[in-house]
Amino acid sequence: MLGKRTQLPMVAALVLTASQILSAQSGTVGLVARILDASRQPVSGDVTVLQGTTHVKSTNYQTGGDGVALLNIDPTSRATIVAKADGYVSQEISVMVSGASPSPTLEFVLPRSSVVTGRVVDRAGNTVPGAAVRIGYPGELRTFVFEQEVGPFRSDEFGYFVLPFVAQGKPFVIEATADDWLPAFSGRLLASGEQLQGVTVVLDRLGVTVRGKVVDATGAPVTGAYVRLHASAKDEGYPAEAMQSRSLHAAANRRARTGVDGSSEFRGVPSGKAVLIAGRTGSRLTKTELIIQRGPTSPIVVSVP
Repeated sequence: MLGKRTQLPMVAALVLTASQILSAQSGTVGLVARILDASRQPVSGDVTVLQGTTHVKSTNYQTGGDGVALLNIDPTSRATIVAKADGYVSQEISVMVSGASPSPTLEFVLPRSSVVTGRVVDRAGNTVPGAAVRIGYPGELRTFVFEQEVGPFRSDEFGYFVLPFVAQGKPFVIEATADDWLPAFSGRLLASGEQLQGVTVVLDRLGVTVRGKVVDATGAPVTGAYVRLHASAKDEGYPAEAMQSRSLHAAANRRARTGVDGSSEFRGVPSGKAVLIAGRTGSRLTKTELIIQRGPTSPIVVSVP
């Protein structure tokens, strides 16, 4: 499954001159994409062109045995082009049609994939079943990611996990989180062959459970109200690299619907400054600023119109 990460900038941009490239069909610009391996041998695969912001249009192309595909690009908007192939990890390039003049051929050099296995445990050494495990590549900012490549994957009943598509020769970090726990990170790892085994990720920071209740002007509970929580996570002391991770972003940004009693609950939340937004469909949202603290706390009551 392909997921969009709109909060991150695109990783690269090629500016292509429309006058240099033959149009494949009316209103579009024809671009040549070529998939190669690390030794620059052609690789058969497929190329996905994604354009748009609110409504993303996706078009898929298959390459031939020479690794080449002809793409049709709408010149009125930026395109993100993703190449992938069996046994390799995908790569993306951002393209704009403008007045510059580089080569009209887009080359994607894909790294071989490796299988990485390991285990998630807590700080007492107990295995953690059902932990969410993700892969992060330090310094890489992707606009679109494939869930089968980066996760989240789930640890089994004994805490073991399998990451099936990890790029060889490229530093990566394994991220893990579970109910009540804040994300934990392995050190930087490097896969140089088909398998990397025996990685252990230790969950050592408990998060905070944030409970809330949404009521109307009369104090009656509101069922099915929309609730979002945005925590800063800055007070947890994570390094800058971890602050950019998908796992910490997921832990700090939550959403839910209230139950029949108007209640909601978020577990494993970072402490510190946060904003709680609540409301019901068709009504104005209520914004509440708060400080999330460790220790026993009372439910946060929010009144909505």
